[in-house]
Amino acid sequence: MMLEAALLGVFLALMALMFPLPRQAAALRQASTARQTAVHLAQQELVELAAAARQSRPQEPVHTGWLGPDEDLSRHVRAYEVMGEIVPDAAGWQLRSSVSWEMHGAVVSLTLEKWVGAHGKGK
Repeated sequence: MMLEAALLGVFLALMALMFPLPRQAAALRQASTARQTAVHLAQQELVELAAAARQSRPQEPVHTGWLGPDEDLSRHVRAYEVMGEIVPDAAGWQLRSSVSWEMHGAVVSLTLEKWVGAHGKGK
């Protein structure tokens, strides 16, 4: 009888320890989805920045906000802020796209960079 009570106590303790796992899994899934969306937006911004750099051929650094379609930025569950930068160098432009969003009360961000040559060749 004592052994059964001890086993039942251990079993209940294990169940209590596993209670937060589904909530943690949902939070990880939500964070992963938000990051995937941010990477997609940053990549799209880099494409827009490359087109803008080749078209206008800036000689001074250019700082921009979101260059893509407004509906691409507004259709997501959370708000994303996208910033772009074009920095000229001797043979082309260094492009930088930064995306930030709020997750669990903290601001999270990521930055992607790409070099674009003046004649359309990347490095």
